[in-house]
Parts: sequence; structure tokens; C-alpha cells
Amino acid sequence: SIAQWLNAAAEGEGEGSLKNPVIVTHSEFKNSKQFIFIGDATGGLCLMGTIDQGKIDTIRTGDVLSGISGKLDLSTTTKTPQMAIPNSLTVIDSLKTLEPVEVTIEELLREENDAINNGRPAIKYANRLVKITKVKKTASWVKNNPRFFGLIQENGADKDTLIYSTNTLNAYHTAVFSSTIPMNIVGIVDFRCINANNLYSIYPRSTEDIKDGFDAPVISPAPGKYYTEELEITITCDDPAMTNIYYTFDPTIDPTIDD
Repeated sequence: SIAQWLNAAAEGEGEGSLKNPVIVTHSEFKNSKQFIFIGDATGGLCLMGTIDQGKIDTIRTGDVLSGISGKLDLSTTTKTPQMAIPNSLTVIDSLKTLEPVEVTIEELLREENDAINNGRPAIKYANRLVKITKVKKTASWVKNNPRFFGLIQENGADKDTLIYSTNTLNAYHTAVFSSTIPMNIVGIVDFRCINANNLYSIYPRSTEDIKDGFDAPVISPAPGKYYTEELEITITCDDPAMTNIYYTFDPTIDPTIDD
């Protein structure tokens, strides 16, 4: 598994291979290099190579790969795993998804003082597809335009901020990242954006990775037929101040703001 390989590489035994196929969680071409992020149920890896390395530029998110073997190293600066793209990659399936691991910002940033991590955040999350729920933007800035950066913080928390980063400014502007509405964010934990304070960066792959974090309203009692003179109906929401409720007594139409 990826986790087993990471542990072996941390102990200086990086030569190995993956026994089972893995899913491509993200693939992109940047700075004259191809980056292929792969994952299984235990962890994530980033394979790096040049575009002249044959067919690797045809590998897409959702592809299932086999034949991954080689030397897995830990970066001397970020202590995160990296490996050259092997020439033996084979696509055996496509259009598959890997469910993101749901974590908190505190879990991502928690330092582990062992021989592998040496006071840095746990490498088990590096390059992995994760989901963070109910976060709000606290700051944003542009660096090396159009790269877009910002800070997100878990809703109601007074600490534990996480950098997010994107390649396209316009697609992820203030209208997408909100400072008032809690958001759910899926993204790659990006080893290329660890800053001096050892903070990971989460890298949403597209605007589809950013959704509002409101849960569906809870209506009580459950839908059905009730034969009673009085029936109290309650609707509870995450944030009543941010919620509009429309209702109608006409079962043939959907309610609108005018009902």
C-alpha cells in the first residue's frame, strides 16, 4: 500500500512497488513538468516527470494505474514523499473516484515529533485527497499572478489556519471562497506549498471542489399523512440568519418567495 511504502521510504528503504492498482486523484502540467497525484485507501503520492516521457500527458483524473515501482524519496526540504514517474505505468480503467478523507485543519497541522516527521505535520496526509468541512476564509492574496492564496479557518475556531492555493485567480475569487458562509473544501494536500511555518496548503482542483457547507434543513415530523387537529412543524437549520424558508399549502406547485 502507499502507507507501507511511505514508512519504508522514511526508514531509507524507498525501493519498492505498489501491489494493488491506484486511482489518479489529480493530473496537471505545470512548469514544464507533469504532476500525477495518486491515492489508495491508505495515502497519497505525487509522481513527477517531464512531458517528453511518452504517454504520461494522456493520464487523467479518474484513471486507474498499475505498474508503479521505483525509488520513493523524501524531500530534504519538505520531508514529503516524491517519486519520478515510472515508464511502466499502465492505465487499466478510467472514470473512477476515490473518496476524500475527511479531516480537520487541526489534524492536518498536528506536529508529530518522531523520526519520520521531526516536528512537522504528519506526512501521511501529504499529496492525499482530503475534505475539510465548515471553514471560512480569513484572508486572501495574489502571488506570482495568477496563483491565488488565502487562509481558511474552521467555523467558530480561534486558531489553526490553513493556506489554500489555486492556479487560477478568476475561478476561485471571493465569490467562491466566502468569509461569512461556511464552506466544504475538497483538495490535494499540496507538498509544493508548505511555508516557513510548516503549514500545508490544500489545493482545490476546480470550483467543483468548493461547496457551501450548510447541511440540509431538518424537518420534523417526517413527511407523511397525519390525522390530528393540531400538528407542530419545526424546521431547523445550520444558521437561521442565513436561511430563507418558502412554503405553500398548494401541493401542486413548488413554493416560491411570493408564497
